[in-house]
Amino acid sequence: MASTHPLELTEVVSNVACFVSLRSLSACARVSKTWYQAFIPIIWRDIRLNRSRTHPPKAIQSHAHLVRTLDIDCPLIQEHVDLRLPSLNHLDMDSQNEASTLGLVFEHPTLIHLKLWGLVSEPPRLFWENLLLFQNLRELTLSYVNISEEEDIEKFWELCMQLERLDIRRQQITRRGTLLSRQFPHIRDLTMGCFHGCDVSLTMEFIQRCPNLTSYEWMADPSVDALFIPEFTRLITTGTWPNLDSVFLRSPWIAGDDISKVVGSMRRIVALGMSGAMSVGPDFMTSLRPFFFTIQKLVLAAKDITSTMAQEVMSSCPTMETFTALGINDIDIVEGQPWVCLRLRVLQLMFHFNPSAISYRQPLVFEQLSRLTRLEELDIGAGRLLDRPGGFVFQELADLRLENGLDKLSTLRLLRVLDFKKARQKMEGQEIEWMIEHWKSLDEIHGGLNIWDHHLEMFLVGRLREHGIASHRMAWHQWDKGE
Repeated sequence: MASTHPLELTEVVSNVACFVSLRSLSACARVSKTWYQAFIPIIWRDIRLNRSRTHPPKAIQSHAHLVRTLDIDCPLIQEHVDLRLPSLNHLDMDSQNEASTLGLVFEHPTLIHLKLWGLVSEPPRLFWENLLLFQNLRELTLSYVNISEEEDIEKFWELCMQLERLDIRRQQITRRGTLLSRQFPHIRDLTMGCFHGCDVSLTMEFIQRCPNLTSYEWMADPSVDALFIPEFTRLITTGTWPNLDSVFLRSPWIAGDDISKVVGSMRRIVALGMSGAMSVGPDFMTSLRPFFFTIQKLVLAAKDITSTMAQEVMSSCPTMETFTALGINDIDIVEGQPWVCLRLRVLQLMFHFNPSAISYRQPLVFEQLSRLTRLEELDIGAGRLLDRPGGFVFQELADLRLENGLDKLSTLRLLRVLDFKKARQKMEGQEIEWMIEHWKSLDEIHGGLNIWDHHLEMFLVGRLREHGIASHRMAWHQWDKGE
């Protein structure tokens, strides 16, 4: 009896399929009948519709039983609204669509995750009553959906009773209704916004009724920050949320001392983020250091996060998987301690080089970067300047050419997204061919490949597209203006 080759065993091939890049899946599905059966469910499991990538409705419907996730980022046509996907559990509608397209939502009451972002008209009258029929719904994101009527707010509170994750960052709640008599024990991940006219006391009453909160994200304008932060810090200190370990503060008006107080009042930190903060204050790093061994995600988009701070984080946080900061200097990396964040999957950090030393320092910096073998997203061109003593100093940025050490990064085999906006490049064909050969998982590149030779850049973009890699370039006028 002839033995079956291991790569013809469905269970083996199915396991292999989990590690194949998206653009290689279709080719793999054509290898054999066994491979087809293993790869087709993965190809059709997650569907994304946008202006540049779409799927014919008939093709989706013919594989309806395989679709688990549908992500919509474009106006829908009626054929898409009429889709019936019996296994769908995750639906994102990110683009502006008419409320009439909600028929797609209400035909899938088995949804676990639902995101409605930017409807251009009011939802139907029975919107909240219909959502209450979604007994499996655990994650909900809403934006600009009317809940101003008393009967609507009561249904909203009732729906919140079953949710585990709620994102209403662009959704104002103006009525309490029966809030004070309710508890929301299942909500663990909460994102809220509070802008002009917002009732801060209502916001505080709501989050106090989420005793098992583990993650909280706050977005606000200056009229409410001064009221929120002191009370929020007090509630953390008094143990209102004993499991809270992730906090994101997105407001340019939060004082640095307040950020340090929030960090210092927490028992444990797994994720911490600030976006647009004017300053983190002089005591920030002192309050952060006790959590270096537990932090998994750190977003430090504040202007006084210096290069030495970024280097200290990279060399002190072994469990970190996501890190964002404005920038880091070559000398701090070369003369600093080795990076220990070897689990890093997402890095957004602009590398600054001394122009007279880039030829020998960049390969050394890239050697450190090459140790981050789990990286999937790398952004080295966020378009920011470092705050240096004596003012802002714009230094040379990373040069992604082989002659300057690009080949050191061959270990980044899982890299999917590369972003180098503002880091002007002089790539040629050899750099693009190297990326195609060594970064098999690469899906997207953001930034100009060769800003000095438009015709060459068009050729390089074409080569990337031939291999299924999208190239998103900045407009030429943006380079001229330094935007």
